[in-house]
Amino acid sequence: MKKFAIFLIVGASIFWGFMGTFVNVLTSDSIGFTSMHLISYRTLVTGLILLGYLLIFDRKSLVIPKKHIPMVILSAILTVVVFNIAYISAIRLNGMSVASVLLYTSPVFVTILSIFVFKERLTTVRVITLICATLGCVMVSGVLGGTENLSWIGILMGLLAGLTYGLYGIFSRIITKEVNPISYITYIMLISALIVIPFADIGKSIEILSLDPSIIPLVLLFVLCSQLIPYILFTTGIKYVSPSRASITATLEPLVATIIGITVFSEGYTVYSIIGMILILGSAILLNVKSNE
Repeated sequence: MKKFAIFLIVGASIFWGFMGTFVNVLTSDSIGFTSMHLISYRTLVTGLILLGYLLIFDRKSLVIPKKHIPMVILSAILTVVVFNIAYISAIRLNGMSVASVLLYTSPVFVTILSIFVFKERLTTVRVITLICATLGCVMVSGVLGGTENLSWIGILMGLLAGLTYGLYGIFSRIITKEVNPISYITYIMLISALIVIPFADIGKSIEILSLDPSIIPLVLLFVLCSQLIPYILFTTGIKYVSPSRASITATLEPLVATIIGITVFSEGYTVYSIIGMILILGSAILLNVKSNE
């Protein structure tokens, strides 16, 4: 498994890259879901599916060491609830492109934290790939050349999203040393759902589904592709890959999202976006060719 761990991280990034497509469709005027509806479905359905799996095939894994319970709860609050709230706020205040760039400051946070938490070495290759990946995300986002006035609160929310997004890798690396990755994901999703659902106006979302049941398969596909599958892949992979390496590799996500936008939705592209895609892809390849961690 260790040899294929980085491919699990890449796979998670590819699946996450499709998330924006689902969000655009499900929150469109023709369907009418809100962001909180989608967060609720992502967490609750994922948690219930994995809980069912554990009850049937691996009940022993439902019991986790007591010492990890506080960290699991903290992970649910920070890496799922706070992350989603911060990221959505950043999108609303400054737009998707700026929010996505701030989100991918996460490798910076993870690399710094990993030096202290995991005693990782800050190698020349890691610094170069970190700079290239970050610059690539800026170029892909289309922020360069923009003239919009940015909200400082939106910027702070975007940085908070980047921090909490990166913290998932840190928590995962620590907790999954003794806890089944599936169990860890199950608990943080169910805890997050319990926190989010009271604020999500679930009655409205049920009304939308009852008026058009054909949306249900799309919602399930959204949960599978944007939450269940990528979380399993990433959480399993990071058991064998350093958090900083995993976080830099995960910057493939905006590259995938951009390619989908160009090929599927005929979105425009610029020289900046092409250079950005090359930088992101190149940094991921360089990091994983040169790193043995």
